Amino acid sequence: MENIDVFIVGGGINGTAIAADAAGR
Repeated sequence: MENIDVFIVGGGINGTAIAADAAGR
């Protein structure tokens, strides 16, 4: 879960998409 937050900060827009997909699952 914590890794997702890192992707959000590092990936920006792409990170948001990753977080949305992870949250969906």
